[in-house]
Amino acid sequence: MKVYRFAKDAFTPSFSLWLLLLSLLVRPLIAHGYEGKIVLKEALVRGREGRVSFQMVGTGVEELEEVIKSGIRVTFRFDVLIKRVHRNWFDRTVGSLTLTKEIHYDPVAKESVITLNPSGKRFLVKDLAKAMSEFFSEKDLVVPLSEEARRGKTYEIFVRARLDQLEIGEVFGFLPFIRSWFEVKTEWAHVKVKAR
Repeated sequence: MKVYRFAKDAFTPSFSLWLLLLSLLVRPLIAHGYEGKIVLKEALVRGREGRVSFQMVGTGVEELEEVIKSGIRVTFRFDVLIKRVHRNWFDRTVGSLTLTKEIHYDPVAKESVITLNPSGKRFLVKDLAKAMSEFFSEKDLVVPLSEEARRGKTYEIFVRARLDQLEIGEVFGFLPFIRSWFEVKTEWAHVKVKAR
């Protein structure tokens, strides 16, 4: 197996010019494609917990699916906040959770491994379409509350997604500005619900 190493004089003017041209040509295409949003499907607040189901959609999802198919490991962070809504005072956060989901598709074996954190659960998915669906969505995610929910009172649930890690290989991994091309995040999606 050949091992490629960068020589000390690798960063010549011509090499730097090549990188500059690469950034000018490729970055607009990537930046344009990676857009997405969170769609909230179900939300509930009851007792000492909140539950929310959501899905990430948009052109960014389609672009990331192609990245995943190539075998690049992708990690997303889904942040969830639950706030108690007060009519004449500041809203107060009563629950929060960060779910990390990692997917790694093996093009040779044609199977995906999805890892959930902080639970550390891992499961193997043979069907790629199903793996993509499970990676970009979540059903009945439980968010613990710091206090008992008051029945009939209004709570607001917020969800956003952020691309946490993207392994783009040893060749370009050392270049921070290339990694910045793949920075993806959604706006906060939110919905108000009455506690049950």
